[in-house]
Amino acid sequence: MARDNAYDATKSATANLTVASHSLRLASSVITAPYSGKIDNLNLVEGLVMTETNVAVVRLDTSPVALVNLNETDISKIKIGQKVTLTADGLPEKTFVGVVSTIDRVGLITSNVVNYPVKVKLTNQTSELLPNMSVSVEIMTNVKTDVLLVSLSAVQTANNQSTAQVMKDGKPVTITVEVGLSNDFQTEIISGLSEGDEVVTSTVTTKNSSSSSSSSTSTSPFSGVSRSGGGFPGGGFRD
Repeated sequence: MARDNAYDATKSATANLTVASHSLRLASSVITAPYSGKIDNLNLVEGLVMTETNVAVVRLDTSPVALVNLNETDISKIKIGQKVTLTADGLPEKTFVGVVSTIDRVGLITSNVVNYPVKVKLTNQTSELLPNMSVSVEIMTNVKTDVLLVSLSAVQTANNQSTAQVMKDGKPVTITVEVGLSNDFQTEIISGLSEGDEVVTSTVTTKNSSSSSSSSTSTSPFSGVSRSGGGFPGGGFRD
């Protein structure tokens, strides 16, 4: 019985201490943050009535975390630890890097659309990214080394068959190719092309105005097939 009384007395004293500490903070002219960090968003002016919501924001001394929403097609490609590049609408000339830290695979339904929140932790601290900024992220889902690459515009796909035009004897010749990974700019060629081949990337139409009747002539800008010696970041996508 004595032990129970001592336990109850300890709990009561702890509760009283918590109440007294809270009352002291409200009455004191000294504002103390609950954890260490950097004061941000300070909104104090002389004569302002103090509340817990209008004092300031204390930003922790840690790397920022970005929250992005992925659709049900993309979420299956995402794994914790994948590398991420991030840009903010308000900082168009800045690029930040990070990794996927958490994945919500339950999802949230808004207006009959399912989104899966993914948190990206940046690898470096920065004061330039502010809360609630709009950001775009590119998540690297796969990497290949030593692959043949061509410009994305050089490959045309129809009826599940991919083709490219190669310059032979000064004329474009259409051939069937097998493609692999791709990103926003290049695509991997598994078969059908060789390193150094000149492929057509676009066509330009010009008009001959030397006579009263105009005629059109097509020219074919082309580029070479190159080999990636380092890592090729294929399979990335933007949110």
